[in-house]
Amino acid sequence: MTGKRAHRRQRPVDRLRPFFAAGIALLVVTAVIYEFANIRNGDRARDDGSSSSLAGTAAALNYSASQRVVSGVSLKRLPPKVCTPEVVTESLTVVGFNIKSRITNVADILAASGADIVLLQEVDKFRANSRYLDQAGYVGAQLEMANAFGANVLRGRNRFGTSQYGTAILSKYPIVSATNTHLPNARGGQQRGLLHVVVDVNGIELSIYNTHLQNKMEALRVRQMGAITPVLAADPNPLIIGGDFNATPRSRPLQMAFSVVSDPWASGVGVGSSLTHPSVRPRGRIDYLLHGGPGLEPTRADVLTRTPSDHRAVRTSYELTGEVGEVCSRPTT
Repeated sequence: MTGKRAHRRQRPVDRLRPFFAAGIALLVVTAVIYEFANIRNGDRARDDGSSSSLAGTAAALNYSASQRVVSGVSLKRLPPKVCTPEVVTESLTVVGFNIKSRITNVADILAASGADIVLLQEVDKFRANSRYLDQAGYVGAQLEMANAFGANVLRGRNRFGTSQYGTAILSKYPIVSATNTHLPNARGGQQRGLLHVVVDVNGIELSIYNTHLQNKMEALRVRQMGAITPVLAADPNPLIIGGDFNATPRSRPLQMAFSVVSDPWASGVGVGSSLTHPSVRPRGRIDYLLHGGPGLEPTRADVLTRTPSDHRAVRTSYELTGEVGEVCSRPTT
């Protein structure tokens, strides 16, 4: 080494250091200016209340607001659904008919009547005097109706089954349930019953009751009606009760019935004569279709003149209104 200090060679990175320092300084100044500008803009927004970001934040925090801002997308909150009962009205025709164990032309008469539901009294099943026929099943099949049979009198067995006698209900509507309850009896009387079915009329449950009261003893008819009326009064469904009551409208059994159900003839919808027995020249009204419960109104009542029996059939048309569910929708804004 000579006396002079050796010259140190400058590296390339050393030459770039001034530029790096200048760049960093420029970035710092830019950041300061940008932050200052944001602060100024925020102050202006707070002063005039027009900040969209603050409004979006307030809407997001306020759950009851009509809009929320999520990831920069405005989502409209829908109003809650409002549900109301779905109410339907159905027209139906009911016929009550004491057939006296005869089925000649019965299906034709009922088909011509337009009946949707039929109440039959004095019906045989597997009895010798009616050729062992299941009369309710036979007539029901001809009309393409479901049927329920209530056996009140049993007369021994034969090759077809037990000989039975009672009442029946036929229905073009589905039969949801069916029960038959024996009514009070007395010495010298014939066992009678109360046949009850519930039918589904396009979503509305309708109760149908069919009975045939004792024909010879007024006191027994009173006892039988006394057993029937509490059943009707406790039924929450719209209901129809019909049958051969063997009693006139002013009799005690009918006055008991009128305390819980109504007579369509009393409401002014009857057409023609209401007399039903005897069928050739009727002198009395002993066959009925009575109604009660919510949503059931008679629109027309009459008596059919064509019959193979000693009774004429009674017919009543009704409007049945009821709730079958709910309809839900959102209100428009």
